[in-house]
Order: sequence, then structure tokens, then C-alpha cells
Amino acid sequence: MKLNGGGVREQFDRITNGIKYAIDHLQSHYSVERLSNLPFTTLLVPLSVFYAVEGDKELNLTDDQRREIDRWFWRSSFSKRYSSGVIRNLNADIAQMNALRNNGKSNLDSMHVEIDKSYFKENRFGSGNVNTKTFILMLAAMKPRSFSSGAPVNLSDTLKAANRTEFHHLMPRAFLKETVQTASINESALVNFAFLSRADNRLLGGKAPSIYRGKMPTNSGEVLAAALCPESLFNDVYEQFADERAGWLVDKAKSLCEL
Repeated sequence: MKLNGGGVREQFDRITNGIKYAIDHLQSHYSVERLSNLPFTTLLVPLSVFYAVEGDKELNLTDDQRREIDRWFWRSSFSKRYSSGVIRNLNADIAQMNALRNNGKSNLDSMHVEIDKSYFKENRFGSGNVNTKTFILMLAAMKPRSFSSGAPVNLSDTLKAANRTEFHHLMPRAFLKETVQTASINESALVNFAFLSRADNRLLGGKAPSIYRGKMPTNSGEVLAAALCPESLFNDVYEQFADERAGWLVDKAKSLCEL
């Protein structure tokens, strides 16, 4: 509010370019279709600073810059960087984004982050929380496929909807309750979720994975791989499956963060 109005108007091209190209970056690199898809909306601010160029210029992003921004994005998301000290962290990241744009290198990705199986086994799926949003974008990076048709999931439509109806349990709740398998790991832990549309969920019908496997397409191996889901799903043993899948999810998360 203390900024001079004339100064803001003089810089307005840079501001609008920064926001526009930052949004393009989020869509093309992380499948972010709505602001609500972001683990933290504040992630948009430093990225807009990086892309803030004058007039009709367009910033040429180098591979090194792209990789550093990727590391910053994923590490900030998994470490919940903007859960506290928001202004301090924003100011630090803005300074490093300027350094990355102007000098080609920075300390943007230097924050500490640890990811282990507990992240996926203990955090529950809830479409409004940071952990779930990060998890969904990580699954989106795998280019998931439909469990009923094997076709690629339309991420644009699915993430624009931004609701829980496009994500369902890999081991259905009814099956887990019937077989008394929810004592050690909650049925709604992140580890038990994937991109599953309502149509997929209806087709699979709440049955044991070993049963609904027969309704899956012939390329079921590709479908599972794209969901970071091991074949142990079809053993119908939740704890065994959850532990193995959590390991797969940790490996993917560490790969994205380049840890």
C-alpha cells in the first residue's frame, strides 16, 4: 500500500507478464489447472517475479533454471515451506528468483526436506490440505491412466473439477472393513488413493482388488505403473500393499525433489 501509484503503472507490463508466464509454467510443468490445485498459492508469487520481463519480451528459460525451479517447487511443497514464516520465506525466495533470472544460479532450492513412508501412510486424503494437493500433483506427473479403459486420464478436466470425486480408494473401504484391515493404517491414508473416476469406481464396485482385477483393461500393468501402484495390490493384504506402495511414492517424491 506504500508503493507509489505512478511507479506501479510504469511497471505494469512486467507485473502482468510475470503473472501470465508463471501461470503458463505451472500449467505446463505441474498440471496446475486452478489456483486451488497449488499446495500453497504463495508459490505463484516468487515464480511471477522470475518471469517479470518488460513489454512484449519473453524470458528464455534455460534447462538449469528449469531444474532449479522444479526443485524449489517440489521441495517447498513437500516441506510445507509456506506453512509458517511466510513473509520471511517469500522475501528470501523472491531474492533468489531474481538471482536465478539475472545470474543463472541461486540458492533457491536450498531448503531442508525429508520424505519417508510415514508421509503417505499417516497423512489422510483431504482435497483441501497441502499434503493431498502435493500428492495429487505428484500422481499427475506420472500421466495416470483410467483403471477401467486404460486410456490416459484427462488431467485438465479432472484437476479443473478439483474435487474428491475423481480420486478413490485402491483397496475399497467396504472390503477393508469386511476383512478387518484398518487397524494399523487408516483406509483413507494417501497411500490408498489414486486417480479413479466415479465411472472407474462404479465398475470396480467395492470388491477385493483380486476380484476387480478381472475388470481392468489388458494393459493393467501400464495402468498400475502410471499410478505408482505395485502388483501387491492384488494380494488383498492392505498393510503389505501400503508399505510397498509408500516406498514407490517416496522414491518418486525424492526424484522430483532431486534428493
